[in-house]
Amino acid sequence: MDFELTPEQRQVRDLFARFADQVDMTYVNRISPPARGRLTLANLKFAAIFAARIIYYIGLRSDYWRPFWRAARRALARGQVDMVFAMAFVGHHLIEFTREALRGEQNASFYSARRQQDASAPPLRKSA
Repeated sequence: MDFELTPEQRQVRDLFARFADQVDMTYVNRISPPARGRLTLANLKFAAIFAARIIYYIGLRSDYWRPFWRAARRALARGQVDMVFAMAFVGHHLIEFTREALRGEQNASFYSARRQQDASAPPLRKSA
C-alpha cells in the first residue's frame, strides 16, 4: 500500500518495477551472441561468486530486497539470468548513489557545479 511507504521506498519500488517491465519489453528483443569463448572456468567462478553476493547483500540484507525479488522472479521465469545480474548491479548503485547525494556525501549530478571538499586530496590544477 502506498500510504505506508516513504518517498524513498516508493522510488526503489518504482525502479525495480521498471526493470521488471523491461524484462518483458526490452530484454526479449536483445541479440544473443554465440556462447563460444564465454564458458570458461574463470567465468563460471566469477558468476557463482557474483550470484552469491547478489543473493546475500541485495536479496537478503538490503532494505529493498522485496522489490528486487519481485523483478528478479519475472526475469528468472523467462530464463534471463544475466538480466537479474544487471538489475541487481545497476539498481544497487543507483540506490546507493541517490542515498549518498541525499546525505550530502556525493554530488547529485556528475555535472554539478558544486564539488565535494576532501581535506586529504590536493587541490586540482586548472589545465591551460
